Amino acid sequence: LITEKQAKINEAKATYKNYAGGILKLFKPYETYRMGADRSELGQRANEFLKQIKLTRAFYAGINEVTNAEYKQFNKNVSGDPGHPVVSVSWIDAVKYCNWLSNIEKLMPVYQIKNNKY
Repeated sequence: LITEKQAKINEAKATYKNYAGGILKLFKPYETYRMGADRSELGQRANEFLKQIKLTRAFYAGINEVTNAEYKQFNKNVSGDPGHPVVSVSWIDAVKYCNWLSNIEKLMPVYQIKNNKY
């Protein structure tokens, strides 16, 4: 028998589209992944190397950058090509966007903000 937690993970969608339109991919625990870049890969940094990792918790992560169109639903002052990644966003604004999206999707916000600080 498997645990209720494992059953929920097994039944979770491999990808889903969030309220803002972003596509997220499920990363499951106990799966292994290769992180980093080969020395020959364009943009590889000197301190970057390939390694295998094993996750301990399931999570969803966006497969692309947040676009201007997605972010504009949160902040109407955003301009630029709707299909391009949003730019010039501070860390605290990104945190607020994530919390906004969590609230809309009826999820518990991950970040605590006090006095405009994370």
